[in-house]
Amino acid sequence: MRRKRNLIVAGVCLYLMIAPFALPNILSIKFFGGAGNLPRGGDFKELFESTAQRWKDVGLSGSFDLDYSPWFYEGGIQAVFQLTPNFGLCFGAGYISKIWKQSPHIEYNWGGAATFDSQNKYDVQSIPLTLDAVVTIPFRGFSFNIFGGGGYYLTRVNFTEDSQYSEPSRASQPNWKWHFRSDFASGQKAKLGFQFGAGFEVSLSSRVNIFIEGLYRLVEISSFQGPLTILSSQTWTGGNENDDDEQGNAIMWYETSNISGRIYHYMEAWETKPPWADSAREFKVSLDGISLRLGIRIGI
Repeated sequence: MRRKRNLIVAGVCLYLMIAPFALPNILSIKFFGGAGNLPRGGDFKELFESTAQRWKDVGLSGSFDLDYSPWFYEGGIQAVFQLTPNFGLCFGAGYISKIWKQSPHIEYNWGGAATFDSQNKYDVQSIPLTLDAVVTIPFRGFSFNIFGGGGYYLTRVNFTEDSQYSEPSRASQPNWKWHFRSDFASGQKAKLGFQFGAGFEVSLSSRVNIFIEGLYRLVEISSFQGPLTILSSQTWTGGNENDDDEQGNAIMWYETSNISGRIYHYMEAWETKPPWADSAREFKVSLDGISLRLGIRIGI
């Protein structure tokens, strides 16, 4: 009898200890989508602007189409463990996608009319695996959340540069045309990054909330490596020439040159540091920037 009474007393004490922390939705799942802004994208903004400026400086005309667009899209899922009414841990996995497409057209006359056309695509994809601490400030019918933490950002870069040069009036090679294409696809590069932000949640029912949140990321990645394929073919009246190349483990490089006191920037993929460019360093991709996300949170 005494043993039974002790068990009852212990059970009541245990209940009184955990009752203040008991929640109707200890585990909940968040689904979200949104968009963000990358102010520089690492080296991309400087690369595009420098290329356009270089073409202008040498007197070329046409539609350069190298403007830097900062907007990107993202989505993801998070599991939230509400440890107390005001504190929780959030484990997440997401997907970030940013694509730049460019179609410059240039006309020039260096001893004869000529044109240059290109179809370029630069694709950055990242899968963030994150852990955030969440502080919740409840109000009637809604709550205000503050969160922050870190994560691994598994990121890859692909690019295709497909160019056509045409000089119909070239004296030595009439109707000369040159097709040059390079394709690069890096493997995933993991880098530790950080994120922090705040948002509002509105209750629709005891287990369903909708939310809006803003966050800022800090993550910069480099050392992108992967296979590179180069296709090069020249044709003219009465002749042709092909010069293709493949590199199994090329690295994205970023380099600069000083021409008449002006600094220009270049990007290329090569297996080793380009020997002709002392200033070359590994190309950097930055996901630093602000995101706005909308979603739904469902209690389990």
